[in-house]
Amino acid sequence: MKLVNGNLRKNEGFSLVEVIVAIFILSIIVASTAGAFLFSTKTTLDNEIRMNTINIANETIEKIRALPFSEVGTKFLREDGTYIDGDPAGDILQEEIRQINGIDYLVKVNINWEEQADWDLAGNAQWDYKSVRVSVTPQGRSRYTQFEQAIETYVARDSSHPALPGSNIRIRCKRVWSLPGEPLKVVPGINALLSSGPDAIRFVQTSSKGIASFINLTPGDYEVIVNLETKGFMIHPNQRSVLEDLKKIKLKENTTESFDLEIEEPCSLKVFLKDLAGNPIVSDRLKPDAEGKISIMVPYPTGETIEITFSPDNIDSMGGLPGDLITNLWPVGEGYVGAYYMQNVTLDNLQFLGCYVRKGANEELWDGKFSTPGETKEINLYFNIAPTTPTGIATNWVDENAFIGVGSYKAVDSDDNPLIGGVLRSNDLTETLVLSENNEAYYSGLKLYIENTGTSTTSGLLIKKNSTLNLHGREIVFRGRIKTEMATPPGEDGKIHLSTTWEDGRETSDIYGSNINDKNADDATLYGKLYLTEPIYSGDNIIVDAGAYYFPNGTVLPDHSSKLIPITKENYIE
Repeated sequence: MKLVNGNLRKNEGFSLVEVIVAIFILSIIVASTAGAFLFSTKTTLDNEIRMNTINIANETIEKIRALPFSEVGTKFLREDGTYIDGDPAGDILQEEIRQINGIDYLVKVNINWEEQADWDLAGNAQWDYKSVRVSVTPQGRSRYTQFEQAIETYVARDSSHPALPGSNIRIRCKRVWSLPGEPLKVVPGINALLSSGPDAIRFVQTSSKGIASFINLTPGDYEVIVNLETKGFMIHPNQRSVLEDLKKIKLKENTTESFDLEIEEPCSLKVFLKDLAGNPIVSDRLKPDAEGKISIMVPYPTGETIEITFSPDNIDSMGGLPGDLITNLWPVGEGYVGAYYMQNVTLDNLQFLGCYVRKGANEELWDGKFSTPGETKEINLYFNIAPTTPTGIATNWVDENAFIGVGSYKAVDSDDNPLIGGVLRSNDLTETLVLSENNEAYYSGLKLYIENTGTSTTSGLLIKKNSTLNLHGREIVFRGRIKTEMATPPGEDGKIHLSTTWEDGRETSDIYGSNINDKNADDATLYGKLYLTEPIYSGDNIIVDAGAYYFPNGTVLPDHSSKLIPITKENYIE
């Protein structure tokens, strides 16, 4: 500090605060200009790449134009370092890499024989000129593909080059998904290999007219392999035999064998397994050895069926099956007539309810069609699956000999408040729970779970003659086969009484028949839900199939089995 004219002034220089403020201001300026600088740099590089791409394409085309007609042809370099001739053959590489300023450019040259006349499947080939297509694509980054440049030209035969003699093979690849008013769509760039025959191996790609040609061939037996998959196409299922016919062509002298291939981008299905609440059906909700099968009737060939199998290990955390499980489906829909049909779907012992697709905020049954070729359609397969038993329920209603307790029981706490549910089970779930002869048992709970499954030859529950198992709850779930013992007279058969109302009058359900979308539902009656993993038998006869049902309050089985209403996607109530 120093005194000037009686005033105290600072020495020259900046304080720390001033330096920090200056740095802050400078950082804002740098940040604001950095983006513009990077954008400018990127734009400059993009322009350079674009110009290089155009220049390479033009340069290549001009070099080809300068060649004599007979030298306008290609060859293909194989991985083993040897060459395969194109058709027409020549010294122009079908594919090569050129580098400019450290960036690689893929140059593709496709040269084909062409006819001036329209395609005629029955006619002989007339080779009037050659088509030349050059495409250049920068390599290194995915965004560079937007700079691809393609130039196409034609080279005409002059009078000094007469038409070639000999026999010929020509193949056209055309798309057949077509909306009203759309023109014919052909597919260029499909690989075709003349792999064997009296003449040398040749390799071409289909031209802009979708045609691959092999001309001036010696008569004899030839094999041609058309690789549709590399371009993401499949052949019409009714034409699969044509691909085999291409492998055993018998060429006669001065004839042309023509093949018109109908191709399209294959569709696929992404399948999700769900219960009616929309929850995914995952592996831990199924038996470890559960088996799934989907049978689909295809539109082509007519009457043919494809079958797909899967196990719990194939199911992901969203209930989805692998994306490559149902693929290579011929597209049908607005652009091509036909439909697929889910003929048979099984998963463990679950009841299949239908195949649905999303439409806006809702779902509708899949009509078996696709919106466009190449579509992967997400479909939801719905099943009736019994709810999972909650953990922590400790009702002690079965003795050590697997006999069900006789009398009245409620799933409540010490204050008489309902628990989340009640469970009937023994320590060994393969045992058969038994309600002994001439007895009544009453069980009340918000939800009741009868857990014993039995074995492949025994029931999970047996109700002896002249006995009734009374179950009171909103949801009642049986995990195994149920058998009610028959008696003489029949009125003394074992029975199951289902009620939504507890013995003390407490009501567990709020599902009225008026809310169930079914003509057999009684509007004023309360209904509960019954889940059967396996059927109910009366003696050896099935009286109720496995599945999910609404039961009206007061249902007695087997007497009232006709009053059960199957639960469907359309009538499901949470």
